Amino acid sequence: MTDFFRHTIEQLLLSTNLGAATVSTLLMLSLIVVNALICVVIGVVCQFVILPLSHAIVKRTKTKLDDIFLNSRFLKALSRTIPNLAFMAMLPGCLPEGTTEAPLTYIIVKHIADTLVTLSFVWVIAAMLNNIRDYANHSNTFRNYHIDGIIQFLKLMVYFIGLVIVISFIINKSPITLFAGLGAAATVMMLIFKDSILGLVASIQISLNKMIKKEDWIIIDSKGVNGVVEEVNLTTVKVRNYDNSVSMIPPYSLVSESFQNWGCMHEVGKRRVMRSILIDSHSIHFTDEQHTTTNLALFRHHAEEYLRNHPNVAQNEWLMARELEPTAHGLPLQLWFYLNITEFVLYEQTAAEIMEYLIASLPKFNLKIYQYSLPLPN
Repeated sequence: MTDFFRHTIEQLLLSTNLGAATVSTLLMLSLIVVNALICVVIGVVCQFVILPLSHAIVKRTKTKLDDIFLNSRFLKALSRTIPNLAFMAMLPGCLPEGTTEAPLTYIIVKHIADTLVTLSFVWVIAAMLNNIRDYANHSNTFRNYHIDGIIQFLKLMVYFIGLVIVISFIINKSPITLFAGLGAAATVMMLIFKDSILGLVASIQISLNKMIKKEDWIIIDSKGVNGVVEEVNLTTVKVRNYDNSVSMIPPYSLVSESFQNWGCMHEVGKRRVMRSILIDSHSIHFTDEQHTTTNLALFRHHAEEYLRNHPNVAQNEWLMARELEPTAHGLPLQLWFYLNITEFVLYEQTAAEIMEYLIASLPKFNLKIYQYSLPLPN
């Protein structure tokens, strides 16, 4: 097709009696314009024919994998790459025959074409990385791994490499030469991308060790964080606290500092209750003449029996009522058991009902709660 246009345009230009140099230049420019128009037509066909047809075929397939990887975002990026590749492939045919050194105009157009192709490939790779992220987030196997941070770092590297290649086209230098020169500036680059590098390393550690995932409840006392993880990316971990404030913390702080993760509690479906009742020591006494049993021992057995028969208490976990070391404020009787409830409000209500029952049962065993009272004034 290029030969046909070349011959036709050349015959028209020769019929104008212009100079050979002028004819050669106009022929080259005309062929470039013709190739650009052909690529525009290719782009229109890709955009309005091939793209909708491909999208319809993907939607009709039974598998869901192609819906993620061949979505409209990726197909659109691919459809815009094809015309640019076609233009770059046809561009050498625009040079005048027998040319040993390309004209400046051709060099400029070639650099523009190379830049467009590079940006197109960057867009395609970024779209594919986004699709990999979406697949990982919807996959039961990978959803607990923090792919977002790794994908963001890879996209950052793709953008950086694309930028270097584009700059190499502008200054007419080899990209390899520029990358080699960047080795001398590695220290500066590490300072610029310090947070991203630390975030990447932290994201990998968090993923491999399964330290946190979305919807986990975490507590970081040093940073005043107490809430649910909403997002984990390359540079920040977004946590919505229970007072509806939002905390943004760097991922590497989760690796370098200690924090508490309550997410496993929801997975297990059980939550511990560990609360104490302060018993007035003066109310503890023997209940038999042989002095073998105390009313506190009877109450402990009653409390354990009550917990064993409670429908919301997990029976396959630790369950006990134990005495702690006596204090000046009475004898602490600690109740240790697990509820098969993890929802915060319902958990607190159930635990409160259990404790209220046990406290109300103390008088039946002639026991009293220690309650400090100030001496009355004279």
